[in-house]
Amino acid sequence: MTRTTLFALALLVALGAHAQTAKKPARAVTPKAAPAPAAPAPPAQPPLAAADDAQREAAAMTHVGDHQCELGQKLHLHATPGHEGYIDVEFGKRRFTMKPVLSRTGALRLEDVTGRMLLLQIAVKSMLMDVQAGNRVADDCVHAKHIEMRKVVAAAPPQPGLGIDPVRAVADAVAADAAVAVAAAASAAAAAAVTLALEGARIIEATPREPGPGTDPMRAVVDAVAADAAAAAAASAAAAATVAPATTAAGAATAPTR
Repeated sequence: MTRTTLFALALLVALGAHAQTAKKPARAVTPKAAPAPAAPAPPAQPPLAAADDAQREAAAMTHVGDHQCELGQKLHLHATPGHEGYIDVEFGKRRFTMKPVLSRTGALRLEDVTGRMLLLQIAVKSMLMDVQAGNRVADDCVHAKHIEMRKVVAAAPPQPGLGIDPVRAVADAVAADAAVAVAAAASAAAAAAVTLALEGARIIEATPREPGPGTDPMRAVVDAVAADAAAAAAASAAAAATVAPATTAAGAATAPTR
């Protein structure tokens, strides 16, 4: 085979390879998806102050353990490791460190140290609230101790009554007592005013009269003493009146719930 023939064959092979390469479609380049924005980081937890006696007492009253809530939700409470008097509340994948506070009504508040969440524990249930959003995150959360209390309430015999609201009745009774106290204080002040006026008249009767320009010195002094006594009576009645609202509010706060 001549050199010219070999060169022609090599040229044909090269042209065929080039044609096959040209027929291959170009590989599509898939653009990379942009990374998803990172979720906002939770607020940093402030340093935990040492708990006082009241906080430790409230922590001891907390129902630690599992709580079954409505809609299949769950809460788990346990003591914060290394920080006596604090409680960790686990809800889903989130965990909140809370400070227990016992309120005057007997309810137990667990306050998130970051100011975001609040857990309210009452006799028959607990509820978790988002304070910043203003809504309940989990409600009707029941611990084993809640179940025991519900059984006690259900087994208690009904109290006899005539359709009277016991809370209102107690508040009215306390208000009536306060009104009686106000009336008694006003009566005592009025009696004191009369006594002062009579004492002033007795002193003036024993004092020799001096000539004057038509003014009865006895009458003038009696009027002055009576005015002072009336002012003292008004002050006593005002002081007694301030006791009534405070006493009524205290009675309503301590009245038994239905």
